[in-house]
Amino acid sequence: MYVFAVEAWVPIPVKINSQEAFEMKGTPKGKDLTARFSACKKKCILNSEGKVIFSFEFSRTNQATGTVYNYADEIQLNLSEGSVHYIQIKPKGFNDYTFKELSEKEANKLLNNKKCLLLPEYAQQ
Repeated sequence: MYVFAVEAWVPIPVKINSQEAFEMKGTPKGKDLTARFSACKKKCILNSEGKVIFSFEFSRTNQATGTVYNYADEIQLNLSEGSVHYIQIKPKGFNDYTFKELSEKEANKLLNNKKCLLLPEYAQQ
């Protein structure tokens, strides 16, 4: 399983079956409070089979206006032994984020992208 995240204003906490699992957080692209985090990727080794639900929920405050934006989404995957899945957290419209399942071809482009920070591997306990 591979998880990808595009540039984001805040770290994105990811849950697996409602349990906190890991955070998607690239490197800051600047020194001030309005800096975005770079795109990142993470390999996940899961022991689960069958229905698995990935979710995220986070908020961000626009520093210029003080407006708080809340983001949340989930995706259900049906895992089987040896299967490989690729999901991406990406913008949906101007003020929303969503999960998208990627094809192997789309994922390979991101896996080979040197600008997309490789985060430490996550292994499910």
